[in-house]
Amino acid sequence: MRLIVTIVTVLFLSTGHGQFPYVKKISFPEQLPTQAVYDMLTDSKGYIWLGTDRGLYRFNGRNFIAIPFDNTFSKSVSYLQEDGKGVIWCMNFYNQVFSVQQDTLRRFEIDSVKLKNWSTFSNLVVGTKQLWLQTYTNIYEFDKYTRKILKTIPVGELPDQIFSSVTDENDFFAITQRGFLFSRSKKEKPWRATGNSFFNFKFILRPKGIIGTVTGTGRGPSFEMTNNRFTPLPPINLAPSINIYHGVYINDDEYWLCTQSGAYQWNKKTGETKCYFPDERISDVVKDYQGNYWFSSLDNGVFFCTSLSNSLLKIYNNPLLNNFTRILALPNGEVMTGNTQGLMAKINLVNRQISRYHLAKQTETEFLSYDSVQNLVLSNRGAFKPGRKEPVELFYYSKGVERDKYGNFIIAIFNSSVVINDHFNTLNRFPAINCPLYQAYAKEVVNYDYNHDGKYRALLLRMRRSLSVLSSREKDRFWVGYEDDLYEYHYDGTVKVLKDANGKPVIAKSLQQQLDGSLVVGSTTNGVMVFEEGKIKKTYGDKNGLSSNYVRKVLRQGDDIWVLTEAGLDKVDVKTGFITNYLEEYGLSNTIINDFVISNGKILFATPSGILVRNSLPQSSDFEIKFPLLKATSNGKIIFTDNTLQDKNRDITFYFEALHYLSATALVYQYRLKGLDTVWRSINNFNNQFAFSRLSPGKYHFEIKAVAGPNYKSAVRSFSFTVPRPYWQKAGFLILSFTLLILVCLLFLRQWKKSLLRRQKIKEQLLKSQLVALRSQMNPHFLYNVLNTVQGLVYGNRKTEAGELLGNFSDLMRKTLEGSDKQLLPLKDEIENLRLYLELEKARFDEGFSYKIDTTNIDNLSSIYIPSLMLQPFAENSVKHGLMHKQGNKKVEIFFEKQADGLTVIIDDNGIGRLHSMEINQRSHNKPFSFATVALNERMNLFNHLYKQKITCQIIDKIDERQESLGTRIELFIPDYSNDPHAL
Repeated sequence: MRLIVTIVTVLFLSTGHGQFPYVKKISFPEQLPTQAVYDMLTDSKGYIWLGTDRGLYRFNGRNFIAIPFDNTFSKSVSYLQEDGKGVIWCMNFYNQVFSVQQDTLRRFEIDSVKLKNWSTFSNLVVGTKQLWLQTYTNIYEFDKYTRKILKTIPVGELPDQIFSSVTDENDFFAITQRGFLFSRSKKEKPWRATGNSFFNFKFILRPKGIIGTVTGTGRGPSFEMTNNRFTPLPPINLAPSINIYHGVYINDDEYWLCTQSGAYQWNKKTGETKCYFPDERISDVVKDYQGNYWFSSLDNGVFFCTSLSNSLLKIYNNPLLNNFTRILALPNGEVMTGNTQGLMAKINLVNRQISRYHLAKQTETEFLSYDSVQNLVLSNRGAFKPGRKEPVELFYYSKGVERDKYGNFIIAIFNSSVVINDHFNTLNRFPAINCPLYQAYAKEVVNYDYNHDGKYRALLLRMRRSLSVLSSREKDRFWVGYEDDLYEYHYDGTVKVLKDANGKPVIAKSLQQQLDGSLVVGSTTNGVMVFEEGKIKKTYGDKNGLSSNYVRKVLRQGDDIWVLTEAGLDKVDVKTGFITNYLEEYGLSNTIINDFVISNGKILFATPSGILVRNSLPQSSDFEIKFPLLKATSNGKIIFTDNTLQDKNRDITFYFEALHYLSATALVYQYRLKGLDTVWRSINNFNNQFAFSRLSPGKYHFEIKAVAGPNYKSAVRSFSFTVPRPYWQKAGFLILSFTLLILVCLLFLRQWKKSLLRRQKIKEQLLKSQLVALRSQMNPHFLYNVLNTVQGLVYGNRKTEAGELLGNFSDLMRKTLEGSDKQLLPLKDEIENLRLYLELEKARFDEGFSYKIDTTNIDNLSSIYIPSLMLQPFAENSVKHGLMHKQGNKKVEIFFEKQADGLTVIIDDNGIGRLHSMEINQRSHNKPFSFATVALNERMNLFNHLYKQKITCQIIDKIDERQESLGTRIELFIPDYSNDPHAL
C-alpha cells in the first residue's frame, strides 16, 4: 500500500480555527479509485466501507476492494448501514437499495406500484427485521426477507416535511419540520408534537438515545432525546456561513460535524467546535477499531490520521526551509531546530510561539548540542543562547562538541578531532595543558575554524575524520568516534581503541552513556553496541529485531535505548532485550525521519516537511488485531471446518485476512498445520492465501494468527479438516482384499500341494525308472555275452585280454551301481561308462568293430551334468540292433557338443538300420524282450515332467541314393539343469 504523507501547518489552538493533524492521504490515482467519497462505515468485523461515486468499496488496510452490483442504474452509493447480522446495506441515487451478499451487492427489489405518492427517497433505515425508506411525505416499511411492503406511514399533519428518521433496537423514529415526532411503538398516536420546529435537521443515532442536530446553514437548537423526552443542547458555535452536512457519533464524548469547510469536533455540552481540514468538503468521519481516524471528502479522497493530537509544525512559509535535519530538547521544555539551509529556530510547545535566529543561509545543520555549563546551544553554525536571536559566536564546531573535565571543548571535525577552550569570539582558543593526556599531544597544534581563515589555534588529538564525540558523566574519560575506529581517551594519558565482539573496528555514528556508566554506541555497520569498561557487553542488530544495522542516532530514555536507523525508530528494552519498531506502530513507516528527541512525554521528529510532534510515548500494552476472514477451498469448492475433503482431493487452499490499519507492512501472518508439522511459519501481509497439496490421509488442524510488532497480535484462528483415505485404504476394501488374499493363498497352497505330490510321484517313478534302467543294463543276456567272451579268451589262451575284459566289466558294474541312486551324473562319468561298455562290446566282436567318442566346446567334462543311466541304452541299441547283424566293419561314433542352453549328443552307427532290424526281430520270436527302450522312453518322459527344460530325441535313418540303409543317427538334446531350481 502506497500512502502519501500529507503535510499541513498547525496554527494557534482556538475555537473555530482549523486544525491540521498529521495525516496520510489516500486518494486517486494512488490507490482509492475515486476522490468523491459520500459515506463511510466501520463494521463489526473491523472493515472500513466507502460509498463513492464509483460504487461501494471495502478496505482491509491494504487494498480497496470493489463490491460488484448484480443490477443497478447508478454506481453512486451512500446511506451505508450494518444490520444486526453484520450485513452491509446501501442505496444509490436512483432509489435502488442493495445489501452485500457473498461479496456482491444484491438488489432489494421494490414494487413501486404499491408505493402511494412515491417520490425520491431521502433516507434509508435498516432494522432487525424491517427496512424503512423515507421520502419527504411518507415512510414505507418493508419486511427485509420477503421484501413485501408492510405499512405506509404518511406525514402527521400537512403541510409538513419529514426531515430525518432513525431506528434503534426497540423503535423507529421520524421527525418533521414542524416538530412532530413519529414513534413506531406508539400504536394509538404515533405522531406527537414536540413543541419545537426544525429546519434542515438530522438524527444522530447512539447506543443510548438520539441526538438531533441542525444541518445546512441554519443554527436552530439541537437536542438530546432519551425515552422520547427532548433535552435542548447549547447552540453550535459555528459561523452561519458554514454548511453542515450531517453529524457523526464516535463515542459518548466525541461528536463530529461534517461541513463544506472541514470536519468539526463538536462538544455537545458546551456547543464549542474545533475545526480540522478547513479547506476540505468533509463528508464523513469514522474511527476504526484501533483508534485511527478516517476523514472522507467529496473531492479529495480519504485522510488517515493515527491521532488528532499529533501535529506537524511548520516554522517557515517556504516549504524548502521546513526541511529539518536536527532537533534538540532544551531543559525548559522548548526545542531547537535546524534545517538544510543552516537556519535555526526555537519553539515553545505550550503556546506554539516560534523564535527564529538571525542567520544567513549556509550549509545544513549537522548537529545541535546543549551545554549546561553556560546555557548554550552549540551547532556547526556556532554558539547560541536560547533566549537571544543573535548568535553568541559564529564558529565552525563541525560534527559535534563536548566539554571535558577542565571546561575545554572536544570537537569532532570532518578531518580530525581537536580540543579548544571556550573563550568565545577570541583568537586564543588553545586549551590549558594540565593533564598527562594533553601534554602528550602538546606539540600537535593546528590552525582551526574555516569561518575565520583558520586563525584559531587548537590542540590536535588525531588527524582522521571524526563522526561523534562524548564526554563521560564522571569526567574521567571521553570518547571520539572516527571513520576507522572508536577511541577512548583517559586523562592520565591512556588511550584505548574499542573493538567489536569479533575484534573488528567500531564505526561510531552516535554515542550515549547509560545510567550505570556503560557506553552505548550506534554504529554504521553493526547496529547498537554496549561497552562496559572498554569491553563489549551486548550487541543489538537486525538479527534480533533492530530495523537496520545502520544507526544514525542513539538516545537514552531511562533504562531504554531509543535507536534511529536508516529504516525506522526502535526502542530497546535493556532489561529484556526486546526491540520494538515504533514508526510502524505510529503509522509513520513511510515518513522520512532525519532526527528525533523526547521531551516531556512527547516525541518530536525532524522531517523534510516540518517538525512532527507525537504527544505521547508508547505504552506497553497488548492490542488485539481483528481477524475477520478465514475460509478454505478444495477443488474449487468452499469447504467448512470439521468437514472431510471429497474423494481423491488432497489439496486445500486457505484464504485469510487480518486488519491492521496502522501499518500494512508491519503485519505478518504466522501459521502451522498440525498433522503435517507443529512449527510456526511466517508470511507477509501481501500474501493472503496459502495452499497445501498432496496431503496424506488423516486429520489436520490449521492454525493462523496475525502479528504486528510486540504489542499487536490477533487471536489464533483455526480450521479443522480431514483428508479421506483412498478406497484401497478403507476398511471395506481392506477386508475384501484380505478375504481374497486368503482365498488366493488357500488356492495356491492347494495347487502347491498337488504340484508337490505330483513331483513326488514323478520322483518315485523316476527312481523306479532308474531301477528299470539298471536292470536293463545288467540283464542276464548281457552278462552271459560278457562271460561267454571271457571264457572264449581263456580257452584261446588269451589270458591278458581276458583279464582286461574282466577289469572293464568290473569297472562298468561298479560305476553303474554307484550312479544308480543319483538323478544326475557328471558328463565325465557318463563318457567313462560308455567307453567301458563299448570296450566290452568290442571284445565280443573280436575284430571289425570300432568306436569313437569326441567332445566339442567342452573345457571341463565334470562341470556338465546329465541324467544318469541314459546314454548307454542308446549305445546298446546301436550295437544290438544296428551292428550285430552287419557284415564287414562295424562302427559307432558318439559326439558331445556344448550349446548355450544345454548339450547336444549324437550317436551315429553304420549298422543295418531300423527297418532290417525290425524284420530280424520279427523272425526271432524267442528273443528276450528288451527293457532298454521302454526304460529309456519312460525316463525321458519323467525328466520332462519334472523339469521345465525338455529332453528332445530325434532318430534319423541314413540311406544312400539306392535307398539302401547306411545306419542310424540319433540326435539327443539334454538341457543344462544347473539353472533349474528343481535340479538342485
